[in-house]
Amino acid sequence: MEPTKETAVQERPQHEVLSEKLTPFKEKLNPRVVELMTADRTKEKDYKIEVVDNQYSPGIIHTTETWDGGTRNTRKFDERYQTRDAWDHKPGDFDMGTVVDKGYREVGVSMHIKADGSLTQEINCTTETASRATFDTEPLMKGEFFKYAGQGNMTENVRVSPDRQVSRNRHWSEDKWLGRNDRYQMRVVTEDNGVVRSGVGEHGIVLGYMPEMRVVSSPTQK
Repeated sequence: MEPTKETAVQERPQHEVLSEKLTPFKEKLNPRVVELMTADRTKEKDYKIEVVDNQYSPGIIHTTETWDGGTRNTRKFDERYQTRDAWDHKPGDFDMGTVVDKGYREVGVSMHIKADGSLTQEINCTTETASRATFDTEPLMKGEFFKYAGQGNMTENVRVSPDRQVSRNRHWSEDKWLGRNDRYQMRVVTEDNGVVRSGVGEHGIVLGYMPEMRVVSSPTQK
């Protein structure tokens, strides 16, 4: 299907805009994730795009792309945007997010590029999708984390500071009922800048329970 008429307000194809936005960060980010975020979707089945200049908040330009198997959204904050407080967006900020299902199950990626030159990224998917389902010819993610994490939902968070320092963490957990009374078993696996920790513990109905964690893999052990 041809792109909708709203594409006429675009100066360039959206995938080119996103690729340019991520160019300063590409050496610091997972290339598979960058490719997933910036892929040209215009040839996908049922592709549509809509670009809207927010009339209620001048300076926020929303772009929404949809196709058979995914969506991609961006928000550009231009010089017209009026910051409300210290925590609000500022002119020059740029948000992007995509959810892709077809071909590699569901993967959700969000990225926030700030006017100060920093970037934050969050990925939500399953460990199966991340480590075993292939993106092109390689897994979406690799690492010691996947030797210890089980099946199910996981998150990965990455921050690139204005001076290009990178921090990365991953998290996976499961909480299973043991089949008696109110007893549950929680398993947690985390990774913080290459240090993988694992913990398992039994508990009752309680908020905020966290098992004792121990280091199972770190760069210094190799």
